[in-house]
Amino acid sequence: MKLTRRRFVGACLGIFGGVAARRSGVSDRPPVNKSFYVAGVRFHAIPPSLKVGDRVFMYAATYNGTKSLAICDSCGRRIGYVPRALVRQFDGQLLSGARVSKLDSYAVPWKKLQISL
Repeated sequence: MKLTRRRFVGACLGIFGGVAARRSGVSDRPPVNKSFYVAGVRFHAIPPSLKVGDRVFMYAATYNGTKSLAICDSCGRRIGYVPRALVRQFDGQLLSGARVSKLDSYAVPWKKLQISL
């Protein structure tokens, strides 16, 4: 393979671009979504005392042999789970300040309860 000016410049930009990205704090992990709908709401009763703005807590759990994050209210009753597609985004992060941002008991099950961080 012959080294041409185009390949040389491309290699230099690739090396220096990678160093600049590392120094700027750019992560290869996608950004965390700030809000999501709770999965599994149809299998867990939503407490009647739960209102918009109430604080909810997330903790590590296992569902069907896979790692998941369960969501419970302030009394410790399980409401549902973080959607499977988002679990890896929250892996190893401190999840505090989660609150109910939308609650619609008449909506379809997968859009009844929305959580915001």
